[in-house]
Parts: sequence; C-alpha cells; structure tokens
Amino acid sequence: MAYFSIARYVELFIVFYISIMKNIPDWIADYRKRIEENNKLFGEDIERILVSSDTSRKFTPSGEARAFHGFSLVFFVEPESELMNKLSDTKNTFHSLLQRSGIGSAFAFLPTNTYHITLVGIATNQSEKIQQEIVRGVHDCFNTFRTHKIHPPKIVVRGDLSLDGSTIIAPIEPEDIESLDTIYYIRDEVRKRLHPLGKNIVRNTPHNFHGHISLAYIVKNLAGEDYKKLKKIIQIHSTSKPIGKTVITSVSFSRFETIVDWGAPLSTFSLID
Repeated sequence: MAYFSIARYVELFIVFYISIMKNIPDWIADYRKRIEENNKLFGEDIERILVSSDTSRKFTPSGEARAFHGFSLVFFVEPESELMNKLSDTKNTFHSLLQRSGIGSAFAFLPTNTYHITLVGIATNQSEKIQQEIVRGVHDCFNTFRTHKIHPPKIVVRGDLSLDGSTIIAPIEPEDIESLDTIYYIRDEVRKRLHPLGKNIVRNTPHNFHGHISLAYIVKNLAGEDYKKLKKIIQIHSTSKPIGKTVITSVSFSRFETIVDWGAPLSTFSLID
C-alpha cells in the first residue's frame, strides 16, 4: 500500500511538472489525470480480466445484448461525419486484429449508430412512476437551458484507446475550459433536478466526468496471456494523434431498451441557434 501511495504521488508530480513545462493549463492537466489513472491500471499485468457485473447486465457471454432499460443524456456522433468515418475505421481495424489474434469471440462490438458521449448517466430499471418523474425533470432542465446562452462544447476524441472496466473506449477531452464548464453545468442542473427522486438516480457528481465513446465490451473472461494480447494490440495501434474532433451541438434525452437499441430521442436540446 505504501508503494502504491508513493508511486501515485510521483505520478501526480510528473503530470504537474509536464503541465508546467508544456504550458498546459491546470484545468486540462487535472482532467487528463483521470484518463492517465485509467491507463495506468490498464497497463498493469494481471492474471486474468473478468467480465464486469455492469457488462454482464448488458451482454450475454456470446455477445448478444440483454434487456437493459434506462435513460441517458447523450450526444450521438453524427452519421456520415468525418469523425464517424474515422471511428468506424478504428473499430474495423481493431476488430480484425482481435480476430487474427484468436480472441475476437471474447468481444461484442457496438454498432456505429450507437456511438455517443454520455453527458449524464441516469440509473436504470426504475419504477414506472420514477421514470415519469425523470422524464418530467429532464424536460424542466431543458426549459432552463433554453433561458441561458450555452457554449457548445468542442470535443477532441483521443487516439489512445484504453480499457475502462471491461469496455474498450476512445477517451474524449474538451478543447477549452468553456467546453468543460458547459458539460459541468448540464450535469449539475440535471443532478439537482433529479436528486429529490433518489440519491442514486444520477450516478456521478458533476465534476466526476470521464468522457469517452464506447467501442466494444469484453463479454468473456480473458486469461492472462489473452489479456496481454489485448494490451499489446491496443498499445501498438493507439496513437497520440486524435481520432477526430466534434462540437456538441445538441443534447438528446434518450431511452434505451438494450445497449444497442436506442429509440428516437424523447426530447432534444439544441445548443446552437
């Protein structure tokens, strides 16, 4: 435990030092710490990786989507956009590499039409009454947003793919502090409005934001050697060059029946005139 603590302090010092030397603003250095913490855990050698309970609720071991009902405030990547094309290329390349390595059957890849950035995650499997209150509450938030001039967040989708639990993700980060502040504002308003319905209705605090786009889920336990194959593929084919950029021009309040079955948005708030 003492070793981990010392290592953690060293890591934070390095992040701080690099931010000074590269003139990186404090806000982005702080945001990146969360990504680096996740990458550090992914870099560790382990005997095997187990499918998370969260993934088990979403997929069967054969990769079929389970019934999984809930709501989220999301930004869907625009179809036919340059970013979507690059994400699709990344997915296809990665899928091919996993197949060739002999571990492809352990993964369920998401269809590209589900690619999104979750701005606010809302607890799943609520009673019908609570669901109605959630819908009403989010609509109230959208009405509040319309009375404010909101800065549409500019987003960079990073090329250093990583593993979050048992999900393969492309991390995202805001381009400027105004973009991050907008995301925090949206999360804070929704949390305040829905909090009276139950303290766990909104799962994370406004500033606990680890933005990403999910590409695939590990649906079968991976032995140590297979985990090393996965890690090597990601490390070799990840890059410091961003996959792409986008602007969050709208926020969709959407219901999903499974993790791959999103219906039409219940409502949408546009961040542009």
